[in-house]
Amino acid sequence: MIHTPGHTAGSVCYVWRGNVFTGDTLLIDGCGRTDFQSGSAEALYQSVTGRLFALPDDYRVWPAHDYKSRSVSTIGWEKRNNSRLAGRSQEEFVQLMNGLNLPPPRLMEVAVPANRNLGLPH
Repeated sequence: MIHTPGHTAGSVCYVWRGNVFTGDTLLIDGCGRTDFQSGSAEALYQSVTGRLFALPDDYRVWPAHDYKSRSVSTIGWEKRNNSRLAGRSQEEFVQLMNGLNLPPPRLMEVAVPANRNLGLPH
């Protein structure tokens, strides 16, 4: 398990036999948003570039979801091609993430408290 804060403060990724299960930390050609639920663009950049991109290039990346029906990538491909991270400094990445102005997800007011409460009733 690798602690990869950024999308949320508690985000983690799991490494197993040449695979890394990245949740919403690293997506195929993207990354998780950082504008809610204790997110931090600075922390996400450091998590991805300092921890995930330190893994071997041939490790397969399995994100939690993909909006284009892709299921797997590699660390090497993401280092070279990820449109949010490749070739960007931390400052450029933070500026990009802070300027996304994405609409809030549907049911965020239900999902965030449930996530924080581990899905258990109060």
